[in-house]
Amino acid sequence: MSQENRTHLILPVYLPTLILSFGRGMIIPILPLYAKSFATSYGLIGLILAAEGIGHLTGDLPTGVLLRKIGRKPVMVFGVTCVALSVLALVWAQ
Repeated sequence: MSQENRTHLILPVYLPTLILSFGRGMIIPILPLYAKSFATSYGLIGLILAAEGIGHLTGDLPTGVLLRKIGRKPVMVFGVTCVALSVLALVWAQ
C-alpha cells in the first residue's frame, strides 16, 4: 500500500477507529465500579466485562459473510449506525 493510499484512509477509517477505541478504553476501568453499584455479584460483573469479547466472537463470522455479500462500505455504515444507536439507547437505561 502506497503512502498516498494510507493518507486517504486517515479520516474515514483510522480516526473513527481511534475515537471508538479510546472511548472503550476509558470505560473499562469505570465499568466494574458502575456495575457494583447495582449490588450485583462479581461473576455477573465479569460477564459484563467479557461481553465485548463474546460479542466479537459471535459477530465476526456473520460480519464476514455480510462483507462478502454486500461489500465493505455498507457493512461499515451499518456497524457505525449500530454503535450510535446502542449509545443512544443508553438514554433509557436505568
